[in-house]
Amino acid sequence: MTLLSTTYHSTKAIQFKLKPACLFIFCALALSLLCNLAQAQETDTQPATTDFSPLSYIAPRSADLQSRLIRALQQKPDGYSPRTQHIDDEGNPLYTNRLILESSPYLIQHAHNPVDWHPWSKAALEKARRENKPVFLSIGYSTCHWCHVMERESFEETVIAEYLNRHFIAIKVDREEYPDIDQTYMMAAQLISQRGGWPLTAFITASGEPFFASTYYPPDQFLQLLQKVRQLWLDEQPELSLQAKRITTTIQHLMQGDTRNKRVGSSAIKQAQIQLLQQHDELSGGFGNAPKFPQESLQFLLIKLIDGEKTDILLDIFKTNLNAMQQGGIFDQVGGGFHRYATDPEWQIPHFEKMLYNQALLARIYLQGWRLTGEYSYRDTTEATLNYVLREMTGSNGLFYSATDADSNGEEGLFFVWQEQEIRQKLPPQDADLAISLYGVTTQGNFEQTNILHLPRSLDELAAELQRPLDNLRDQRNQINKQLLNLRQQRIPPGLDNKIISAWNSMMITAFAEAGKLLDREDYLTAAVRAAETMWLQCRNQDGGLQRICIKADNAAIGVQEDYAYFAQALITLYDISEDSRWLDRAILITREMNKRFWDQNNAGYFLSEQSLGLPLRPRSIQDGSIPSGNSIAHEVLHKLYTRTGREHYSELSEKLINQASGYLSQQPMGLGYLLGSMIEQRKGETGPLAYAARGNVSARGDLKEGKITIKLNVADGWHINSNQPLQPNLQPTSVTMDEKIQADIHFPEPLQRSLKFQATPLSLFEGENLIDITFDSLQLQATTIRIALQACNDKLCLPPEEVELSLRNAKNGY
Repeated sequence: MTLLSTTYHSTKAIQFKLKPACLFIFCALALSLLCNLAQAQETDTQPATTDFSPLSYIAPRSADLQSRLIRALQQKPDGYSPRTQHIDDEGNPLYTNRLILESSPYLIQHAHNPVDWHPWSKAALEKARRENKPVFLSIGYSTCHWCHVMERESFEETVIAEYLNRHFIAIKVDREEYPDIDQTYMMAAQLISQRGGWPLTAFITASGEPFFASTYYPPDQFLQLLQKVRQLWLDEQPELSLQAKRITTTIQHLMQGDTRNKRVGSSAIKQAQIQLLQQHDELSGGFGNAPKFPQESLQFLLIKLIDGEKTDILLDIFKTNLNAMQQGGIFDQVGGGFHRYATDPEWQIPHFEKMLYNQALLARIYLQGWRLTGEYSYRDTTEATLNYVLREMTGSNGLFYSATDADSNGEEGLFFVWQEQEIRQKLPPQDADLAISLYGVTTQGNFEQTNILHLPRSLDELAAELQRPLDNLRDQRNQINKQLLNLRQQRIPPGLDNKIISAWNSMMITAFAEAGKLLDREDYLTAAVRAAETMWLQCRNQDGGLQRICIKADNAAIGVQEDYAYFAQALITLYDISEDSRWLDRAILITREMNKRFWDQNNAGYFLSEQSLGLPLRPRSIQDGSIPSGNSIAHEVLHKLYTRTGREHYSELSEKLINQASGYLSQQPMGLGYLLGSMIEQRKGETGPLAYAARGNVSARGDLKEGKITIKLNVADGWHINSNQPLQPNLQPTSVTMDEKIQADIHFPEPLQRSLKFQATPLSLFEGENLIDITFDSLQLQATTIRIALQACNDKLCLPPEEVELSLRNAKNGY
């Protein structure tokens, strides 16, 4: 095999300059296969075969394994439908493989492929070593459209299956169960082929080291790929193994990052801000070109920048993004909730799957958009998204399902699209006319002769055009949506992935808790508390560790670091809202487990997985991906625990984490958007209706109603703050100021007078719970910023004077 010397060129997904020592040699396999693929895509090719004859080769199985497979199939519940074209006259599957023993919906989808699939396990890798075969690794998830396509075209194809079974050990992985496995080989694909996505197609050695990785292949090219890999394995196995080791070393270096630059902070934040401005799509919103993802981590960074700098240009960018997405087809205009991404620059044509994490993150983002602007539509979008989750993605135990499919009855988007004639036939004429105008419906459609509903103009613009009151138009739109939703429920729904993923459920708890507080929605708070209690009772193991998938099964995946980080974040949020210390106590316990299981004692930061699971390295999650990275969330958790408890080791760990990520922060700050936002919050303080001071010994909570603001200052036992009128002129008084220039009366509570050990004369103090009322005549004040200056002391010391800030908005604003 001729090896070509080359350097690694940065891709959009991974942009990190390697040191000369880390440059590696790509094997000729990667180059030739990519060339073949490019040539093939320029021609109209035919599948290799459409023969569905019985396999002439199936790997031998022990009697015990065969018995287990038969028993697992027999125990499937009534209504179980094997997902395969290979069935007998009575509807029984012709093939059943080891995936029938798994709990993952994605793996069970492939349990009746003629491919002799194995789940990821050390036993499967050992089998590859024993038989001296390469491992074919396929990674996907249950609601992935192109995963379904490759299954139909290749994994159901008997010729391809037979070749795989003879010459490879085939392993199937659910990326949502094992994000550590997925991340390792996704990085390999981006390095080798500069491609990323799912299904992920990889070839690895029995030691787990990858020598080739890419994404989807049509069947004829996939069979050619298998044949090429097979021949190279026979002829040049030592070179392939050496190449795999080099790739693995590079992946390990990229995951570790360059930690030489210890001084990061304002420069990385400024660089990210410049890149946000450069990459922002001023016309259609979002960042970069199609396909367009919401990129929630960057939206969160924008929120922190806006809170910290109060600049109109950043707020305008944020509003452009929110408006474009909520008016586009990526947002389900009828049922609420967001699809995973849009295939076009204008957000009109979505990829129709719905992921729980998108709902949680975008609900939080639109909620903050409402807090920052008071724009009613952002509140509407927040509530529509959360209501969708309650209605369609919530189980009987209060926990949340992971996703719904892009396909309905085997056709992409079928559940979500409309024809003009259908709307006119099913809706009253007045409603039909408005629906067609409102949602841009045409006879020719905008997606395969059908219509994906979207808002060509905002409700404000339409109300002005029709010369109708906005509230009246909103009410009629709600009535139209109820009718369309009822009609849509009569269709075949997309498939539901009912996995309960700990990290994603934790995100949802945070979203419901924050929205419940800011929007004064008791039902949202109830949903958050119920889910958190259920997770605490049902998703932890006896040793205190978390499950990745909350299910009672022997082969259930164990929790990874992001599960712990997101659950701790959710528990802290519930503590902030409820003031119930049990939530803080639980957050401390979960964080302790996270530190014990995942903290890198040598280089700092967190590993993603607790154990290697047969991987050639222990992966870590630094850069944000489809969700903010576990390290970014952990930084926020550590900082918040420090401000709420005053325990120095939380602050020390958060600083070590920043130092560990310094290489990425200095070279590609936009790849760590959420971490940068957390750093801004750490430096400038938290923004919202709640703030902490005095190392967690003082909390301030604000509530804005019509004509009145109430501030509750809680001072921990053994601590005090000076009153607003201290008896000694040299002491820092507690003061309250407002941004708005309005006439307001500030009413402080009656102070206590005490003599303390270090002060002979009496002091005028606030202790315990204190209510400060601010009254004003202006009923138009719907939002304000309050600043509270204070100094806290106990019997032994006084802390430096502090100022905290509360950002308040009337929860009834817009209704």
